[in-house]
Amino acid sequence: MRRAATPVALILAGLAMAGCAEERPDPEPADPRAGLEPRDEGYPLDPHRFDPATAAEGDSVGPWEITLLDLTPGIGPAEWVGTVTFSGEVELLGRAQPHPDADLDILCFLADEASAERIPRMAGDDRIPWFCFANQEEAADALDPVRMADRVRVIVSDYTYRYARTDIHDSARLEEADVGDG
Repeated sequence: MRRAATPVALILAGLAMAGCAEERPDPEPADPRAGLEPRDEGYPLDPHRFDPATAAEGDSVGPWEITLLDLTPGIGPAEWVGTVTFSGEVELLGRAQPHPDADLDILCFLADEASAERIPRMAGDDRIPWFCFANQEEAADALDPVRMADRVRVIVSDYTYRYARTDIHDSARLEEADVGDG
């Protein structure tokens, strides 16, 4: 005696045959920014902040211009990782200090609250705005730790912003420094 096929078996067989008959092109690599909207976390985008989903080389961020953009979406919908390089020059007030990791013998800069507004940041990045000097030898000569004061005026250029899920620091080239009472 011959058994009739069940409706479930007929549906599965039909789906399998339909999938075999259709040629599907290889998908093109997806743009990591495709479909991502600018971030809206309830605050307007400050002029020194950039939106990683919409930023492009040539964009202005405060007094800076983006010259290289290498960001990719990270873990979670609101996190991006990578590097953004800026051209331009800005004057900052703050404190020169050694890198917080005692194993790194490099000179860094912690901007005061007002100057921090001139340092480019990714929207949503709430890290303390500090960076290390890209030209360490010149920075050490100009900011001799023996003469260091609480308040230092620096002019920096070529800012490199870095963001990752690890300890990392930004960098900038020291152009000029005034050490004193400020």
